[in-house]
Amino acid sequence: APEARDVIIGAVFALAFSPDGELAMCAATSGVFLRNQNGWRRAEAPSSAIPARALVAGAAKDRFYLLGRSRLFASQDGGRSFAVVPGLSQTSEMTALVAIPGSADLLAAVIDSRVMISDDGGRNWRTARSKYATSRNVRVCMTAPSMVVSTNSASSRRSRSAGSRSPAPTKH
Repeated sequence: APEARDVIIGAVFALAFSPDGELAMCAATSGVFLRNQNGWRRAEAPSSAIPARALVAGAAKDRFYLLGRSRLFASQDGGRSFAVVPGLSQTSEMTALVAIPGSADLLAAVIDSRVMISDDGGRNWRTARSKYATSRNVRVCMTAPSMVVSTNSASSRRSRSAGSRSPAPTKH
């Protein structure tokens, strides 16, 4: 952004906005940054948060999740600081992350190529019911927030129940 030229340096890996549109977050080569009514400023985030794979706003006020290169981080203070979310093994690889609107702590992720669901902000994960065991990406349909879409190289799967039931496959 032109107004952050001297603050945010290098490529931007991820960008997220709070549900009310009051806050913006970005993860760049030079760190994690927050924009509020006072402009851009650096957020407190561990160095392992960069490069970021994903940055998403949670449904709860002031909640952001940051997927770093090998760990999941959460902010409870509107993105001013991030801390490691305990629970996921460091040997597990999380490659995609979304927050599901409507529940303060409901997340969907791709972990070790499987679509997983967390009801507690990433501390515990369960496998989403799906005919396909593997996936490369996961998204939330914004017009139907309980719909989670997971994809692999051959097809897409939609779940209207945030991953708790096995949906019909969709070819692409």
